[in-house]
Amino acid sequence: MNCVSKVNQLFWVVLLLLSVGLYSCGGGKKAQTTAKDPKKPKETVKTDIKKTEKEAKETVKKPVDATKAKTDTTAAVAGSEAEFKVIEEKDRWGTDSLETVKNYSLYREFFKQGAYEDAFPYWRYVYKNAPSARKTPLMNGVQMYTKLLDQQIEAAVCGDGTEKPVEGKVKKSICKRKSNGGFKEWKIKDQAAFDAAFDTILMLYKVRENYFGEKGYLTTRKARLYDTYKPGDKEKIKKLREDAVLQEAEYASYDMVYAHFNDRLVDLKEGNISQDTMYQIYDYLADVVDFNADTSNNSKYADRYVKYGDKMANKIDLLRQADAEYEDTLRILEEQRLITEEKRKIAEEKRKAYDEAVAASEAYKKDSIEYATKKAKFDQVNAEIAKFEQATAEMEAYKKQQKEYEQKQKKIAERLAKAKADKDANDAKREEYEAALKEQQEYEAKIKQAQDYQKQLQQQQGLYAQQDAAHQKTLEEYKKRQEQYQKDLKEAAERQEQALKDAEEAKKRRKIVVERQNALDSGAFDAKPKRTASRSSIKTCADAKNKYTDYKNNIQSAKYLYASLQRLNCKSDPAYTDALLKMLELEPTAARARRVAQFFHSSGQKAKAMKYYEQSLGLETDRTKKSKVYMTLAALERNKVKGLTVAVAKKARSYAKKAAELNPSWGKPYLFIGGLYASSGPLCGPGRGWKSQIVTWPATDMWEKAKDVDPSVSGEANKSINNYAQYYPTTQDGFMNNVKNGQKFKVPCWINTTTRARLRKE
Repeated sequence: MNCVSKVNQLFWVVLLLLSVGLYSCGGGKKAQTTAKDPKKPKETVKTDIKKTEKEAKETVKKPVDATKAKTDTTAAVAGSEAEFKVIEEKDRWGTDSLETVKNYSLYREFFKQGAYEDAFPYWRYVYKNAPSARKTPLMNGVQMYTKLLDQQIEAAVCGDGTEKPVEGKVKKSICKRKSNGGFKEWKIKDQAAFDAAFDTILMLYKVRENYFGEKGYLTTRKARLYDTYKPGDKEKIKKLREDAVLQEAEYASYDMVYAHFNDRLVDLKEGNISQDTMYQIYDYLADVVDFNADTSNNSKYADRYVKYGDKMANKIDLLRQADAEYEDTLRILEEQRLITEEKRKIAEEKRKAYDEAVAASEAYKKDSIEYATKKAKFDQVNAEIAKFEQATAEMEAYKKQQKEYEQKQKKIAERLAKAKADKDANDAKREEYEAALKEQQEYEAKIKQAQDYQKQLQQQQGLYAQQDAAHQKTLEEYKKRQEQYQKDLKEAAERQEQALKDAEEAKKRRKIVVERQNALDSGAFDAKPKRTASRSSIKTCADAKNKYTDYKNNIQSAKYLYASLQRLNCKSDPAYTDALLKMLELEPTAARARRVAQFFHSSGQKAKAMKYYEQSLGLETDRTKKSKVYMTLAALERNKVKGLTVAVAKKARSYAKKAAELNPSWGKPYLFIGGLYASSGPLCGPGRGWKSQIVTWPATDMWEKAKDVDPSVSGEANKSINNYAQYYPTTQDGFMNNVKNGQKFKVPCWINTTTRARLRKE
């Protein structure tokens, strides 16, 4: 840089500082006076809400690649935020970058003091002209509009209709479940202003996502926003929680994990998902909990993941227990149903036999009537036979008379012959002959009729005798069958009564299972996070392995085996590792590769862990998650050996740089690189003295950059800066090495970067 440009740069810096100083002396007082006016600021803020909401929508329409928004500064912020450095990427600060920087400085000063109404106009200028400059204005904007939301809430309306005035921080817990029926809704002062502020916060989240990524994290913030201020929008909240968990994967927040788990339990209770689906969801969330319960992955909130993980495990174990009991009950009911069905069939057969017996009895009665009729006829025939016998006797007597008559006839014939000879002589004898002839003809006719009748009577007598024998035999059989049918009918009635008793017992068991499941769904077990032993059919590691023997070729079996072994705490079993690797092989995903890596990481196999973390990078598409994986690799590389070496330091820095490229607004990579630089004294020098101390300068650059791009790490960054400032070379050291305070200086060694000298007074 030539002398002219240096003078030009210095001129603008001085001009900026003068404008800030003048404002602090005069303009600041005006702003403070305005803040005391109870009317004017209120009007301004309400008007600006609508303007900012409109501008937010316009800003959202202009998404910019997050990689273009990264910060590249030549010097760190020193002292107050009003003392800004000259920025090389001026386009990020708008067309008038100095004016934007000035407004940024002014709004930040008011913001730190909590004077949001005074800060708002300057913040609005920065947001409108340079939304991608840094995350800080977007984060502060959310904080200011959240304050406006809180101011619009007058009271909390409880379930019993009572209203609880809101004082201080907005909390739904102000309505107690036992005494007030729990929280119902907010009582809003101005619904239009409330909605405008709420929508503006959503817009700010959208702008931040467009410029800085962090989609999963911002989805989490949206879910919390809706849950706090619009709790009635249940479906929206549930969808945001689900999206947050899926987008963040193993980096999902513990409150989102637990809330999503409870949401899905409600879905299970309402019949929207199956129990198999619920178990799969739990297995996924359990992996998230296990990942974060490891303090090497999440040292800050590991205990909370463990706490809520135990609660989820308790509920899922109770669900499995209820499921196992329900299956046992269903099996018993099915067995009883089969027994009852068999009994019913037997009873039905008995009933059918009884009906047949009744029908046969009716037929017998009918036959009996018919038999009686025929018997009467038979008796009548017998009477006729008696008459016939009497007629026969009479016939015998008649035959005897006939014989006598034949003798008489012979005599008459003789007399006729004699009479014929003497016909004319004896008329009287002729008349006698004619009378005898007539009598003979009549008698022959009677004889023939008597013979025919006797033959008919003999035939009927034989037929009636046969029918009488058959009827006697049938009557005996009917009596025997009727006795057997009555006995069978009694047995069928007894079995039917027992079947009804069994059905009542089955209903009682079913009622017990339903009551258990309702108790689980009601959350009655939340207060007892201790795990309960499952009564599932899979009770041991061996049970799980024996059940899912086909897991090497079946992804579902691999998932079930993995989940069962995890639930039974069989992580030391080789089958657990095999199932985990098979899941990755059969259905590779980035999250699963990270899960495998985390498993090997926690078991001390760092080389394998790095291998699978590298594999996950090839499967992952989300930039934020990839940046986190690179930081995990950087940490693993850094801790590969006990002492830092040049090769390890270079490799670890390359991982951290890739993380920063993927997520430019994340401060952790710069904190990490700063730590590498600060630890390089023994690598770049003897451990003490000039060469070992100058490494603190680029380290400070990195820490300054970390808090510049990510205000959330400012505390950690400032702590490191203040800690290592005591190790800066002295002004005497600088004099001996011909280096002045603030001048550019290239640090050699493996660091090989240009910084500015920072010398401390002796």
